[in-house]
Amino acid sequence: MPGKQLSGAGFRAYVERLTEAVTRRFPDDEQDVIHLQHLAFGATPALRRGYPKRPRIALVHGTDLLFAARYPT
Repeated sequence: MPGKQLSGAGFRAYVERLTEAVTRRFPDDEQDVIHLQHLAFGATPALRRGYPKRPRIALVHGTDLLFAARYPT
């Protein structure tokens, strides 16, 4: 998804575009699991918005966790 942002209004707009793209590509009734790698900075809020009734499990590994600690959004 172009326009990746880490914080502020740009981040919210990026998450909205990412939500639309993910839910268009993976309709809610066509999958049981979605695995996204290296999209953590926007994927979590996009998945929560796109699939609000789905149960969630998230695993975060080293570099994503370290980067996320610097950017709370």
